[in-house]
Amino acid sequence: MMGTPGRHRVHKMTLQKFLGSVSILFVLFLTIPAGAQDYFAPHNILKFADYLYRQGDYRRSAAEYQRYLITVGANDSVFYSAALAYKMARNLTAAETYFSEIPREFGGSPLLSRAYLQMGFLWVVRDARRRMASFKKVRLAELNPVSTRQALQTIFGVPFLIHYQFARAGTYYHSLNAPGFSPQEIPFVRKFETLAAEGAKIKEKNPWAAGFLSAIVPGLGRFYVGRPGDGLYSMLFIGISGFSAYRGFARQGIQSGRGWILGGLTSALYLGNVYGSYLSAKIMNQKRKDDFRTQVILQLDLWHSAHRLDDPVR
Repeated sequence: MMGTPGRHRVHKMTLQKFLGSVSILFVLFLTIPAGAQDYFAPHNILKFADYLYRQGDYRRSAAEYQRYLITVGANDSVFYSAALAYKMARNLTAAETYFSEIPREFGGSPLLSRAYLQMGFLWVVRDARRRMASFKKVRLAELNPVSTRQALQTIFGVPFLIHYQFARAGTYYHSLNAPGFSPQEIPFVRKFETLAAEGAKIKEKNPWAAGFLSAIVPGLGRFYVGRPGDGLYSMLFIGISGFSAYRGFARQGIQSGRGWILGGLTSALYLGNVYGSYLSAKIMNQKRKDDFRTQVILQLDLWHSAHRLDDPVR
């Protein structure tokens, strides 16, 4: 019974704190302007969408931009912001759809050029060659300003490089590398032309030839594909194992357990080396292609950064 008054005092203090907090919240609520309490007002939806974008929550940001468009109606800057949010969220199909609404609905928009650049970039990234071909045939020649047209021309040759069509890429970029072309684009044009020339020099190794060479002399196929260390290791290891098996049979004849064990090991190593040489040639070819593709993508990313296509418009 002695602890009861203490518990009452604790409950009384807790109640006082609670009532004090409620009073403060009530006063703060009264001081907030009536318009600010309407969280579903269009301007607040837009502010929330911008906030989410700045925080890197691109999916929710895109959803809020979309909700604003449904609530208010078409708006070129909000279409662009929604498209950019979808792009940052890696939903490239939705991004392209929203970017394409700007030339379709807002022919005089100041965002028109940026929208075309975004669409062209997405076509290249998504390997949408049919859309690029259709655009080049129907729209590109008439596109203004000229700087936008030439910027798109710069990247429309990238699919040739990505698909290792080096002769077509070289011809295409050589035609762009001419007086009068945009000074901003010329460095990229020249780099892509250089990549086309470098790509044409890539020599693939024949996997069957690599396997055949290793079948003749163990490890020789590895030398052929440019891996002399592996070739020397295979040559020595298989040679030592085979010689040891030979010595076993030479000393004990066909009854030699050592000879059979080492002979079996040598056969497995020999066949593995033949297949390994074949596989090494294929892996080496793919690595060279991947390294080349990485250089192309790097230049495309630099082009993207130079045109500041990730910058928000509001």
